[in-house]
Amino acid sequence: HFRRSWPCGAATVGGALDGLATLQRDASAVAVVGPLRGEQSAAIVDRASSANLAILPLSQSEGLSGPFVYQTAMT
Repeated sequence: HFRRSWPCGAATVGGALDGLATLQRDASAVAVVGPLRGEQSAAIVDRASSANLAILPLSQSEGLSGPFVYQTAMT
């Protein structure tokens, strides 16, 4: 099932990291879709991958890679 867990403060890098921390505590979370902005994506890609949490960043930033990173935006 789908559940929106990202907090409203995710417009900042700190907010994105806080949102990821929330998802990491949720045992039913299997993936992160987003964030949209490159600076937020870059900040959480490594952390999500190290937690074995799949991430589908929607930003157009290049170089986002890892074992659980699935780039979805055209670069």
